Amino acid sequence: MASPHPYPPPPPAAGGPILSGSSVPASAPAPTAPTAGPLPSPPHLPSSRARQCFILSLRYILSPKEYAALRKILKFRAPSRISNAVPSRREFDAVIKHAARKSSLSEDVGVGASGDRSSGGGGAMGPGGPQDEYDFDFIPSATRAAIRTFILAKAGLEAWAAIGRLLQRRKGIVVRRPVYPRFHSPSTRAALSVSLILFLHRLLSRFLTTLRSNLLLPSAKTFRKRHPKATRLLTSRLSPALGASLAGLALAIHPEGEMRSGIAVWMVCKALEYAWNLAEDRGVIGDRPWWFGSWLLFPLAQAQLFHALIFDRDCFPEGPGKFILNYSTQYIPQRPDTYPARLRWPGTYEVLDGVANVANLGYPKFTSPLLSPTPPLPTSLAPLHPITNTVHPLTTRLHCAITHPSEPSCLTTYIHHILHQFPRLYKFFFCLYLVASLPRYKLFLKNPVCTSKRLLKGAAASAAFVTGAAGGSWGVLCAMQRMLPGNVGTTGGGRVYLAGAVAGLWAFVQAYGNATWPSPHSSPSSTPSFSSPPSSSSSGSEGTKTRPQTAGRAAFTYASRLALVSLWKTGVKHGWWKPVRNGDVVLFVAALGLMSALWEAGGERGVSEGWVRRGLKALKGGERAVEERRRETDREYKKEV
Repeated sequence: MASPHPYPPPPPAAGGPILSGSSVPASAPAPTAPTAGPLPSPPHLPSSRARQCFILSLRYILSPKEYAALRKILKFRAPSRISNAVPSRREFDAVIKHAARKSSLSEDVGVGASGDRSSGGGGAMGPGGPQDEYDFDFIPSATRAAIRTFILAKAGLEAWAAIGRLLQRRKGIVVRRPVYPRFHSPSTRAALSVSLILFLHRLLSRFLTTLRSNLLLPSAKTFRKRHPKATRLLTSRLSPALGASLAGLALAIHPEGEMRSGIAVWMVCKALEYAWNLAEDRGVIGDRPWWFGSWLLFPLAQAQLFHALIFDRDCFPEGPGKFILNYSTQYIPQRPDTYPARLRWPGTYEVLDGVANVANLGYPKFTSPLLSPTPPLPTSLAPLHPITNTVHPLTTRLHCAITHPSEPSCLTTYIHHILHQFPRLYKFFFCLYLVASLPRYKLFLKNPVCTSKRLLKGAAASAAFVTGAAGGSWGVLCAMQRMLPGNVGTTGGGRVYLAGAVAGLWAFVQAYGNATWPSPHSSPSSTPSFSSPPSSSSSGSEGTKTRPQTAGRAAFTYASRLALVSLWKTGVKHGWWKPVRNGDVVLFVAALGLMSALWEAGGERGVSEGWVRRGLKALKGGERAVEERRRETDREYKKEV
């Protein structure tokens, strides 16, 4: 006896459903396929075929609304010869509607003849009926967005490079504009990469969303039974977001360097931050102490950055390094005014190299030459002779002799650092927060006293944080000379790591120095902080209602990103791990998929920053019709199940 066939035979109807398995009874008559007769020409349709092709090509540059505005300008300001030759708005709309209906009819005829679609003539979008103008304009709309993104990115990068060259010329540095082969300049490749990511992401998102909607139709029931694993993969709510993230592979066109690595690291850190936010909002993490927050990232980041500044300066970002050294002048001996001009004085980087050499030597003791003749310094410290020859007689450690030679007390030096740098930083942050608060001037007019108080407190907290963290690393390193015996912590720069981590605890001042502490008998204050944007949502649990609204999260995450990049470069330099070719592109694709999935799963609670949500919406493109169809097919699928 022959075994039965494992799959049911396809329905005999000529107009069978998509992917077979129709719910229409076999006795029902098959609908007749539409005939491919000539379409009636709508009014205002140009008779010239060339004029119609010209109008259709304009869709890839201008939208209908933009064309109407441009047509109005040309009508009143351009010469009559040009304004009369430009197609009117009615001709523009008539050509698009005629082309959309013609495309829909041709697809319906093909579907009816092949018998692989539903009798309803799903058109290009399947469940939504015949192809409408919105579907017909999707590819031109994505092309318009990609072209404009390329132009804006190219212009922005060229303007930024021109500003950089202008600033260097004002400093007396002559910089020539580099010449690249055609279409191979870094700005062109970077702009092309961004525009391709946008274009491919929209196409993949649209295709996967349409495929998911079609697979959830009742007519695809047989396919779902035959291929359960593929069905679970393709009909998942997150499959379009995860699949569309493959568009991030276009980042490989971007030139390799700091910018591409920075983009990938930023995406990874933001995706992990949003994942933490969504997990906390849904109660996965549970209650945590009030002091547990993003500020704990900064001590770890400060440890890596301070170690890289001392031992691996080529793995430290140049801009933040200059900022830290600019506010660490108490620990970098400056050239005295009475020092002869003909004699050489050690520079800043030579002092840093000397600190690294002292650490490698095990932080030896030191006797000032003013008390008794001392043996010569090691060869690695020879450039620092002008500093060590005039060290205070009470200084007994070589590290202290290099960093603060005129003051034997480490505590006094740290106090002088705070008194000298805090006013400078307070003025800087006060001006910064004042400019940042200008768009919210109505809040100041409504409550000037409270707003001014928060502005002053925010500037003071930020100034104290930067002052303490910048000088604290040096101060703690000096204090360890007296607290730690012998060579403890000298291997691999352990003391430098520890000093940076301890100094990073100043982040607590930034996080909670200007925090909003809610009263147990009233709702939290609605006055936003000038140090960071207010929280977009709360989980609603009792534990989160009493948590303060902290500040400085952007600064802590920024330092963490710098530390991650520095750690990776340091590991590659010392051979701890091998570099991965295009590894930043892989990280970008994974982060883009995670971020898109979090937005689909949690919405505003998953992606808390509005400008990031707007960026994800721009990547996905206009999905109004697709979203409506997805919800409609979801309801049909639930009814069927």
